[in-house]
Amino acid sequence: MMDDARTQIHGTELILIPLDSEEGIDLCQKDVSNFSAEKLLHPPFNGTVLQDNVKASWRCQIGKTCCGLASLAITLSSMAPSRKENAILEEKEKNDDDELHESLGYVTEDDIYPLIINAVSYCNGDKLEFFDVPTQTKVRSKGMTLEELDALANAISRSCPREERHSGIKLPVSISRWHAQCTEVSKGMLGPNASLLSSPEHLRGLLLESLCRPSMRILLNYHMSSLGQSPFGGHISPIAGYNIQTERVLIMDTWPHTEPVWAPLQAVWQAMCHVDLEAGKSRGLLLLEFES
Repeated sequence: MMDDARTQIHGTELILIPLDSEEGIDLCQKDVSNFSAEKLLHPPFNGTVLQDNVKASWRCQIGKTCCGLASLAITLSSMAPSRKENAILEEKEKNDDDELHESLGYVTEDDIYPLIINAVSYCNGDKLEFFDVPTQTKVRSKGMTLEELDALANAISRSCPREERHSGIKLPVSISRWHAQCTEVSKGMLGPNASLLSSPEHLRGLLLESLCRPSMRILLNYHMSSLGQSPFGGHISPIAGYNIQTERVLIMDTWPHTEPVWAPLQAVWQAMCHVDLEAGKSRGLLLLEFES
């Protein structure tokens, strides 16, 4: 386990709480996910909205620049019908039972592009075109922007997995991209398919609304050093929870040299406001909705 990561934000010491710490585990205990987001936004509600299937599906990325691929793999794996059997899966894996591993709809970062490549070329008579999808070579050498992650997720949503071990995978039916609103970024810069998050309060509401819905998943694009994970740069990881009382976000960090942490909402907001120099845009969220 890493020591608590510390940085300064507006003169206040920030502490990232590792998930695998006593305090981090305690923050997971009071699950209030069965309440509506509207009720959770007002006192006296405390506790944590937790997507346990996302937490159970977490793993570190393998490729150095493959945080986006790993995050998509975690997301797809978390939606497999049998993810609740994760404890059984882990026990069977110890016995090298690969067939069970595959039957549970487990997706790896190496599976992401084959999900598109193996897609049927025509759907209802219309040819599928994936002009905005970054090449695998580009992603494995330089990573991807939030906009490219959006394009890749949309391509997956229109794919038709052919491999038997992927037959149980649920595909997203709706995807929305949100960028943090900052002085360097305006709505006109984002394109027609993106929206602006106006404030940390707006972010909090969107997180609660999404986390309360079992059919929703959240991918976070943020700057690690801005969050307190120096000396690292841009990154993508799933969000699995939000603690109402402490206003902390559970980031299932895929980078192998850090770890999943509970981060203050304000710090997450600032890490999203950090402009991605490749894209020329702020960072933000990708929301994926699956069939219920």
